Amino acid sequence: MNYELDIIIGDEELPILRAAGLDITIAKPVGPGPPSAIWLTFDPFEANKVQWVENYGIYASNQSNMGHGTVISKISDVFPATDGTNYTFDSSATFNVAKSGQKPGKGVFAVENQMPYAQYPALTFGLEQKATVQGKNIDPSPINAAIVPANFDVTFQPIVTVFVWLQAKFTQGTVITEVFDNWVPVQFTGSTTKQTLKYEPNAGKFVIM
Repeated sequence: MNYELDIIIGDEELPILRAAGLDITIAKPVGPGPPSAIWLTFDPFEANKVQWVENYGIYASNQSNMGHGTVISKISDVFPATDGTNYTFDSSATFNVAKSGQKPGKGVFAVENQMPYAQYPALTFGLEQKATVQGKNIDPSPINAAIVPANFDVTFQPIVTVFVWLQAKFTQGTVITEVFDNWVPVQFTGSTTKQTLKYEPNAGKFVIM
């Protein structure tokens, strides 16, 4: 399905936000709990449009320290990935569809880390997603990060919810382990495929219209 998020900022507030160096920031959770990585960041305008399709890819990173503020660097990915499918990741740093084993359910992505321990004791895996911002196509960007030891597997189940806020510190693809006080969760449920937010200066955050 195609989704759209419209973000409105008043002409009086916009110069203030720009002078403060604040970017519109969007993150998506995978499974229960808050998001673990920043999906998108971009300069604010009075009218901002973000569009995407619920297609996902899977990426791998050889980073093993994924603390708050770490920028994810991918060594391999597959896009789009197929849900309900087991992928293996081996010594060639390539994702392959597993020929055997139990398949995950619909809407779930699974990876078996078959990279030899001697080569990498652990790798980081996660989902990635494309978007269109202000009509410009954005390459697949990580939406979460999970450290997976060699010979372990991991599953990811994304949901159609985004968290939106303003901040100046981090770029897209950055790991976040802290909760931002001014972020606003926006849910897309059932037939709801479009949501509109407006910046409320008295609250210092966006509100759903």
